[in-house]
Amino acid sequence: MIPKLIIVADDARQRHALTDVSQSCGFEILHCVASRQFDSTIAQQQPDLWIIDVENEDDLLELIGFDQPMLMGMTSAPAFTEQVLYKRWKQGISRKLLMLLSDKVPILNNSVALNSALAGNAKQILNAKLLPSAWRVVLLAASMGGLEAVKAFLDKVSTDLPVIFLLVQHIDPYMQSQLPRILSRHNRWTFEVLNLHEMSLDAGKVYIVPAQHQINFDRQGRVVMQTDSWPGAYQPSITAMIHRASTVFRQQLLTIVFSGMGDDGSHSAAYQISCGGKIWAQTAESCASASQPDQMRATGQVCFNETPEGLAQQLDLEYRQSRENSSE
Repeated sequence: MIPKLIIVADDARQRHALTDVSQSCGFEILHCVASRQFDSTIAQQQPDLWIIDVENEDDLLELIGFDQPMLMGMTSAPAFTEQVLYKRWKQGISRKLLMLLSDKVPILNNSVALNSALAGNAKQILNAKLLPSAWRVVLLAASMGGLEAVKAFLDKVSTDLPVIFLLVQHIDPYMQSQLPRILSRHNRWTFEVLNLHEMSLDAGKVYIVPAQHQINFDRQGRVVMQTDSWPGAYQPSITAMIHRASTVFRQQLLTIVFSGMGDDGSHSAAYQISCGGKIWAQTAESCASASQPDQMRATGQVCFNETPEGLAQQLDLEYRQSRENSSE
């Protein structure tokens, strides 16, 4: 089970930095707020760890209880532009988090240089396919102008590929039901909006991630519905989906970033790579809006760029090559 954290910090940069290091360690953040935003509904929750960096600690502790698991007394995070200092600070906080939560992490995973913490047969587990019937779980991330690009991509992908597609498209929830009809023209893919409380994923389908509420995955790779709305400004959240899918599917996950505005998804890029996955992106010249794939490229984690049609050809090519290699 993935450890869950609540961050309460009054400084905005500290909140951002603590979110960064927590997600790099593979933990789920339930809330990240300033003390002025803290209320009784948050206080009643039971995370695996509270991370607290506020001036009036006693007032906050009276609300949540002094017996709760906590991390306090941290130094302030350096500016993100001070890369050497920030990396050193991040490593120190990562060690503290992993030590505090080591009994709650089934497989210690940390992209900040604690690979020695992997114990027993953990590396073999990390390299195993969670869904052996599927060659890849492919997360399609799209926003403004992305729907047309995703359709061009799916129109060219061979339908005999044993892949599971997860479409994370920023869209009004009331328009989402129209996506299967729009995207299925000129191809033979099966489309389904995820709406069951719990369900398994089948190869050969395109699953549309709901905009009105969150989803997660259990340890068997099944979809688990949640009733709350997506964190942040985007519906659905590409950042959250990349992080959750990477945690479960690991090296089996491929993310492809299509046309869109903003930087949704880029904050989870390093974490996906640390889990063994890969990230591709649509070329800026072929995008209606290149901001989203450009922001992902700026992370340095994208290993392949092409037009939607070229991305489809590369997916086909890599599958054929994997079959040839497995038969040798």
